[in-house]
Amino acid sequence: VAGRSTPGGSMTTHHGSRLGGDARALSRRGPAPVARDVKRSMGGRVDPSDEWWLKTPAPNMRDCNGTPQFLEVLAEAGEDTLVVVDFYARWCGACRALHPKLCKIAASDAHSNVIFLKVEFDDNKEMCRNMGVKILPYFHMYKGKAGRVAEFSASLTKVARIRENLAEYNPSGDAPQQ
Repeated sequence: VAGRSTPGGSMTTHHGSRLGGDARALSRRGPAPVARDVKRSMGGRVDPSDEWWLKTPAPNMRDCNGTPQFLEVLAEAGEDTLVVVDFYARWCGACRALHPKLCKIAASDAHSNVIFLKVEFDDNKEMCRNMGVKILPYFHMYKGKAGRVAEFSASLTKVARIRENLAEYNPSGDAPQQ
């Protein structure tokens, strides 16, 4: 991770933001509920054999596996790069429905400078709990020293919220697309 450790196990990034030794420092609230309490914002489960989360990723979409990798991406992003974190689960119908739209948004020229991180809930339960993820799909947006600038749940019907936040926190991009 690009940064230096401080007493007590926290980390200071290259631009001076303090990040805890784990994801709890990234949360503005206390720990989130255990995994069984995570709610889905839409519809039922998906067929376990359908690997939808691997389909059509944009070049600026990355998988994130664990807090160290998450902190590394934030540190690498620097001051000017917006980082959009998509918390999803392979079994979540709403996550599956939203995925193609998110890939299209990420692939657009207007957002080619944005990093989209995909965090699979079941593979990163502790990290998700510590970051306050209570419903899926869920999004965080981070930008430089400001840290977390937005967080919200989304569904296919609320995809406009993703575009609105991108327009606000990534002003170098073009106007939001429909």
